[in-house]
Amino acid sequence: MVARWTDKSGGWSTPLHIKEVGETLLIRPVALQNGVMVLWLASYQGYYLLEGAISRDKGRNWQTFSIDGTKTLDIANLEAAVQGNNINIVFSARQRQQQADRKQRIYLLRSGNGGREWEKLRILRQDPYPRTQALYPRILSDGEKTVAVWNDFRDFRGNLYLNYSTDGGVTWLDRDVPLEPRGRRNSYLFPFAQGLAQHQGRYYLLAGRYANDRFSPPVELVLRQFEPQAKYPGHDLMHDPGSEKKTAMLRARAEKFWNFLMDGSYESVYGLYDPFFRGRFRKVDYLSATGMVKHHSFEIEDVQVEGNMGRVTLSYKYEIPAISTRLGTVARPPTEARISEAWLFIDENWYKEYRNESIGTVFGRY
Repeated sequence: MVARWTDKSGGWSTPLHIKEVGETLLIRPVALQNGVMVLWLASYQGYYLLEGAISRDKGRNWQTFSIDGTKTLDIANLEAAVQGNNINIVFSARQRQQQADRKQRIYLLRSGNGGREWEKLRILRQDPYPRTQALYPRILSDGEKTVAVWNDFRDFRGNLYLNYSTDGGVTWLDRDVPLEPRGRRNSYLFPFAQGLAQHQGRYYLLAGRYANDRFSPPVELVLRQFEPQAKYPGHDLMHDPGSEKKTAMLRARAEKFWNFLMDGSYESVYGLYDPFFRGRFRKVDYLSATGMVKHHSFEIEDVQVEGNMGRVTLSYKYEIPAISTRLGTVARPPTEARISEAWLFIDENWYKEYRNESIGTVFGRY
């Protein structure tokens, strides 16, 4: 890592060695109150590390630092905001280890003394059910507030959320604020464009928005204007953490789905799958590939709800009548099985998540 700076004539200085690093994946220069800081994500053998350097004498001398707690993370982007001696850095990252909940999360790194010391890395996003991802945060300080916004999938469609601090990043709201109706649109932020600006107390955020659940054109370019306020939508089933009513709705919905399966009402079955599957997989294609398996009975054993994600555990009996294929006859006698299904609360009701069991993939982007 090297530094160069210009003189009054516009010429460039001789490169100054700062530090020997591994491959550099991200790099961000940041102007400080009395100096300059550069952040980078370095790749070393077997791990990544968020590092940086600060100069307080116009680039002639540099003090380097590294951030504990980032060795286990895959960092996707990096943004910083400076307010006096308060430096707030946000980024989205996921755990490097392969695990079931390997989701992007929003992290906050703060210094209250101009980068001389750094506080412990923490998660900024306030979500009691971190089973969904959040990514591409933006941050801005205007002298009074430090505002962070990001792309949040807690409602399965990508929405825009914010949080803010009025004390230089020491404390933040205990609830994130949605910038648009929850779970209604597929909005997204651009990975490597700032897109967040402030003017006379108002904030402006540039975002994209898919017009459908296929995540395909047409795409709208949206400029959102907002003021950072702790305004929350009224309490409804979308905000219900798991009441008896919401749980009973899921049980009834699952019973309807499996009754349709037993009756062979596959058009009705298709309508109860999640909108991301239906957006990518046409009904005619689903119907042409369905019907070989006959379902005879089922019994729901357990229903669990955590926010807008549900899980239904059930046992069932199925059969595959003899079918002639190019590889011979395929058949299975009446067989008992047990399954645990994921359901999503979206568009004011429960929808069964379609999962490709052969490769373990889903159609949603959460």
